[in-house]
Amino acid sequence: MRILPLLATTIACATLSAQAFASVDERRWEFKVFLDDREIGYHNFVLRESDDGQAVDSEARFDVKFLFINAFKYRHHSEEHWVDGCLKDIASSTRANSERNRVEGQASGDSFTLRSVTAKKKADLEFGADDERTVDTGCLSTFAYWDQAFVDRDRLLNPQTGEVVPVQISRMGQEELEVSGVRTPVIRYRIETPDGEVQVCYTKVDNRWEWVRLESPIENRMLRYEREGGELPRMLSAATVDPLADEVMGEGTR
Repeated sequence: MRILPLLATTIACATLSAQAFASVDERRWEFKVFLDDREIGYHNFVLRESDDGQAVDSEARFDVKFLFINAFKYRHHSEEHWVDGCLKDIASSTRANSERNRVEGQASGDSFTLRSVTAKKKADLEFGADDERTVDTGCLSTFAYWDQAFVDRDRLLNPQTGEVVPVQISRMGQEELEVSGVRTPVIRYRIETPDGEVQVCYTKVDNRWEWVRLESPIENRMLRYEREGGELPRMLSAATVDPLADEVMGEGTR
């Protein structure tokens, strides 16, 4: 069933993180996750901003059942620390059925040191000498969909595997989607990776880009994130003008 490892990769590339910070401003992205029309779980993100940077936590929990059997079980948690749009450190743990992954990394100057390990048992997730490598980069990023500025990147860190992968990101165009019960204009981007394709949609509310949808075709299935809860429904209902009106002139330029 090849769809299951592909699904795990797609989920991991929709991941973020964080640390404990003192005085903070907090933002949340809460998504219901569907495989075709079946709800299979959730993926939530919390960003806390302070003078020390941005701390992002993400947690995903999916269960895909076939004939009442839990055929795919996915658990993921990630914590990241960002400063000025650059990843400073990361710690993530993932379980996709019987396979477990652990990733840690930290920036030092213009390089980023990563450690990653894969095992079947939790007790075997200790890092060895061969699990560490250094990536030369001035400013590394994960698949940080919560920050629309990530669309300018040409390589991204997969927080599940610890691999830095090449990506090609293109702007597909403007359309309307139903977001939290409100017809909403959005701009859609395509992210092409060696393992597949992800599409993400943003709308502009209060002069800020809001991530509202993720879709990823997986063989003949569709994985879909739908935004729910929080302040977004109220903000969308209160909007009196097309929030993308001033973006149309830039269509197709990125």
